Amino acid sequence: MKIKLLTLVALVAMAASACAAEPSAADKLKKLFPRFTFEAITPSPVHGLYEVTAGNGVFYFDPASGHLIIGGEMWSPQGLDVTAAARDRIMAAKYDVIKKRLTSAIKIGSGPNEVIEIIDPDCPFCRRMGEFWKKRSDVTRYVFLMPLTQLHPQAKAHSDYILSAKDPGAALDDVESGKFDKVSIPTIALNDTRIKAHAESLISGINGTPAYFINGSFVNGANVPQIEKLLTKGEKH
Repeated sequence: MKIKLLTLVALVAMAASACAAEPSAADKLKKLFPRFTFEAITPSPVHGLYEVTAGNGVFYFDPASGHLIIGGEMWSPQGLDVTAAARDRIMAAKYDVIKKRLTSAIKIGSGPNEVIEIIDPDCPFCRRMGEFWKKRSDVTRYVFLMPLTQLHPQAKAHSDYILSAKDPGAALDDVESGKFDKVSIPTIALNDTRIKAHAESLISGINGTPAYFINGSFVNGANVPQIEKLLTKGEKH
């Protein structure tokens, strides 16, 4: 009896040791794809396949074969788009975070629809959307500036100017109108405290502009038809 018990204990110990020695899915993903950055990796509904969160994207990783699946949607037998549901969960969590940081945003308007914007003031698509928002009186805009200096070298200077101005909303209009594209911005004292707080308020996982939360729902890009469908409160335009 003692021999059987000792054998069982030894087998359990060996199994535990093997599990401890086996690299985690996250470790294997990092080793196989060292340049691929991700925020989280969790088991997916498919056995052995892991759901990988990177930015606002959802991907899948199979540690057994080492394959990283980018693109495509996973559907359940019940007809549920599992990938889309995962993206919705990710962005809902990001909305909960940024919602608590609205005091750092540039507030424009007082309409019933809540619009949270992540924009680059020099981005041409953001500027076109700026004209769109000017025509809406049914929104309250909370604007976060995310200068993409690799694409727009003057975006950081323009953002700092906007955040330091006495009227940031008016300064944003001036910059987006192209007023300072070919001439220097006015020299003003920079509000370093506000600039720093604003930068720290940006949420992770947003890598391009424009991006929006319209009444809590995420919209990636200048997708006007989708945005208009979400502007459900108050007057229509």
